[in-house]
Amino acid sequence: MKEYRMISKNRRKVIDIELDNYGCVLCDEDWDPEEYVPYHRIYHVYGGEAYCKINGQTYPLKEGCLYFFPVNTIYELSHNKDNPLECMYLHIYTMPLISTSIREIDVEEGVLLALVLESLRQLMSCGHEYTSLMAQVTVLIDVLSEYITYEFMENRAVIKALDTIEKKYNTKITNDTLAKEFGYNTNYFIRMFAAHMGIPPKAYIEKYRLRMAIQFLIEGKSVQEVANKVSYSDSKSFCRFFKRKTGIAPSEYLKYYDGKVQP
Repeated sequence: MKEYRMISKNRRKVIDIELDNYGCVLCDEDWDPEEYVPYHRIYHVYGGEAYCKINGQTYPLKEGCLYFFPVNTIYELSHNKDNPLECMYLHIYTMPLISTSIREIDVEEGVLLALVLESLRQLMSCGHEYTSLMAQVTVLIDVLSEYITYEFMENRAVIKALDTIEKKYNTKITNDTLAKEFGYNTNYFIRMFAAHMGIPPKAYIEKYRLRMAIQFLIEGKSVQEVANKVSYSDSKSFCRFFKRKTGIAPSEYLKYYDGKVQP
């Protein structure tokens, strides 16, 4: 997908933005989003009874509020199946990462943020093309900087490691090869990466490969082609990996999810 760039008002920082998934949904009974994800979640809550559990405490997701969830942070989302969550959601990748904590914003009627969110909702409902949505997402991230002081992750070694993973995810990249590339002891590198990203590099690599595998499947590539593209020499081992992570075989993914992941 095409990336867009913007300048953060907070610190005049260039941010690369990529929109991975989006929608306006009434979540089904089986809604059970992953705890660890390599993207920022943005929810604008329309209704329902939903909760976020973090650090042992549970907080309600309030109707009318926008929630900005950070990358690779431990939190659990749930809802009352008899009063399910209804929301607009966005999954976005940014480089550098722009927040390390969950933010709640009360969206007041008539303010610019409310207008931008309504514009996004209209674009989604009318089925507008990706470029139109992405332009509006860039506006949203810019407007959110008025409410959120972005906490840029600026550890140079971790940023370079993320860049290496993005470029070499289709090779046999390991903790050892990453650590060696940056001149670190492997155990130290793993601890440093996990301290900034919330998960160790091996887990991040797996999530990045899964993300790319899903994208390739959506594009219509065969299971064998996808396996080769995400560093699996044979389709059987790739299928085991994919099913372990998603619960279904890659050949069944589009049938069950129609190209979408959970909000």
